[in-house]
Amino acid sequence: MKDGKKSKVYALMEDTPQVTLERAKVKGSVNVIFWGLRIYIVAMVVLVIIGFTRGTI
Repeated sequence: MKDGKKSKVYALMEDTPQVTLERAKVKGSVNVIFWGLRIYIVAMVVLVIIGFTRGTI
């Protein structure tokens, strides 16, 4: 700011205590769904690569 004062948003961020975040444990059906999504993404990338190498879009 021109007059040397901090904005309200910055002041609020400064007053907030720091919180350490931990990674959530993924288990059960969510883990299966994530693995299925990874396999799907790999399959789609392979199909796109095959399509580009054969010249078909």
